[in-house]
Amino acid sequence: MVKMLMIIKSLLIMMCIILFAPAVDWTAGGGSGTGGAGGFNTDGNNQSGIDYGVNPVASTDTAASDAYHKKLASEPLTVSLMSYNLRVDLPQDGINRWKNRREHVAALIRLYQPDFLGQQEGLIHQVEYLGKHLPGYAWIGVGRDNGRRAGELSSIHYNTERFELVEGSDRTIWLSKTPDLPGKSWDAAYPRILTYGQFRHKETGETVFVFNTHFDHVGQTARKNSAKLILRTIKKVAGSSPYVLLGDFNVTEDNRVYRILTGGSPPMKDAFYNTETPHVGPLFTFEGFEVKSSLDKRRIDFIFVPADARVLNHAIIGHFRNGYYPSDHLPVYARVQFPTSW
Repeated sequence: MVKMLMIIKSLLIMMCIILFAPAVDWTAGGGSGTGGAGGFNTDGNNQSGIDYGVNPVASTDTAASDAYHKKLASEPLTVSLMSYNLRVDLPQDGINRWKNRREHVAALIRLYQPDFLGQQEGLIHQVEYLGKHLPGYAWIGVGRDNGRRAGELSSIHYNTERFELVEGSDRTIWLSKTPDLPGKSWDAAYPRILTYGQFRHKETGETVFVFNTHFDHVGQTARKNSAKLILRTIKKVAGSSPYVLLGDFNVTEDNRVYRILTGGSPPMKDAFYNTETPHVGPLFTFEGFEVKSSLDKRRIDFIFVPADARVLNHAIIGHFRNGYYPSDHLPVYARVQFPTSW
């Protein structure tokens, strides 16, 4: 009996040696994973003579990261947009002067957090106020009077957490016979501008061109020629890349200018009519400061997108306080998705 027990004990010892020998061999030399004698070498040059490959943890992390970025790159680029005429700061506006409504304007923009905001009419102190009170945003643009700080801007504000400006891509042109020089043409009452830039999505590297403008409020010939100039500019600058056009166009959809923009080349569509979910909010963008004012209600602010882009949502934002809107225009908001074939 004693002999039998000794035999069983010997067999158990041998089995333990066989089972745990690899573990003992891997951790010999300190088991630090730094390539010591018999150690698990992460650079593939282990001294045991057996090629274990790379560190399995690192391999898993790298594979997961590659898969994540590959998935992002294969997904359509989606951007959120806002077009907002701030109303130029004028002394005669009294209670509606910029200093009395600027906090409301900034709070509204922060609430919706668009990837891109195209503002119109803002003077440099208005634009700089937004720059200080919209955390996580940067902006591009120049004044229409001299190409620097004088006059109204059509600035583009962008979310720096998600997008970065492609270096050297920002530019402003004048909607006139001499686009590279400050000035006006045709029957325009004031100089009018188009500001644009190319922006890179930080996670995927995908890019989108954003154009922002403000058409003349008097000259129909100027508006028609401005529309044609913008179409030529988009075609030349953006080519086949994703783009959006934001702005206050000072025309309604029954105007020839609207038909030029939606029926030209490149083909564009009005986000208002092409949203995949029901439009939210009022059906107009201009009413004046006072809610339920006697002014004619008109939709003259638009977001235009390429014909094959998807408009996921569209809204005209009618927030007000104490019976007054924060501007005489209502902001237009949309979420747009570009096809992966771009």
